[in-house]
Amino acid sequence: MAVDRETLFQVSPFNTFSSGDYTGYMTFDELAKHGDFGIGTFDGLDGEMLALSGVFHQIPSDGKPNK
Repeated sequence: MAVDRETLFQVSPFNTFSSGDYTGYMTFDELAKHGDFGIGTFDGLDGEMLALSGVFHQIPSDGKPNK
């Protein structure tokens, strides 16, 4: 499946977070269908998410990335 590299894909707008909804909405497999680079967060705000070349990394509060 070809990825449209000219379109920004957004899962959830900021107002979802500001209202206190920290529920995950999408799996890595589904998210990867929309691109191989991006930033975000995990279910329950369990660290920052960085997608780089199709590899998803979790960066927890201690700052040590996990794959």
